[in-house]
Amino acid sequence: MGESYSFELVEKAEQLYCVEGHTFEQVATLTGVAVSTLKRWSDRYGWQESKEKIRKALGSIRTNTIMLRARLIENCLTTLSAQDAFAVASLEGTAMKAAELAAKGQAASPAPEQLREIKTDEDAVAALEEAVQIKLNTLLTNPGTVSLAAVKEIKSAQDFVRGLRDDLNRKQAAGTTQAKKGLSLEAANELRRELLGMKA
Repeated sequence: MGESYSFELVEKAEQLYCVEGHTFEQVATLTGVAVSTLKRWSDRYGWQESKEKIRKALGSIRTNTIMLRARLIENCLTTLSAQDAFAVASLEGTAMKAAELAAKGQAASPAPEQLREIKTDEDAVAALEEAVQIKLNTLLTNPGTVSLAAVKEIKSAQDFVRGLRDDLNRKQAAGTTQAKKGLSLEAANELRRELLGMKA
């Protein structure tokens, strides 16, 4: 009777082969599972089909990311908005960093950010803008995490923060910086932690 393997090990081998693109020989070295067993699992669980779907999806993500960059640049040239220019600069910087890391054979990962002190509404809005930008950069530098839900989440967060910024600008123009109603500093901190995937 053959050796039994845990579900976690089978899943790890599938991840290494289908998602990370290792050969059966490389997966065998990394997991300690014989190549013949890995090939059996591949046949049984349809790894070849999964690998092809993932390859196509990653190609689509790369294409869509390039198209997004092109649209952002075009929009920036049309509107000449500071916010659009910042988005383009951030996205282009992220793309260049990802390309440099790829050339070195390294995965792109965001640098850990130190939480800023939030004492005013302006601080809260700036921190949220930064958190959304970090989340977007993280998403775009890790194509495997891009999904429709993730894109919708970013879009929703951007719209929310843009609304906060507009409210703050109106209040400042009216000569007041404190809102009678709106987002508390504690709520802003909590939202920022959630956007960055941090625990309280």
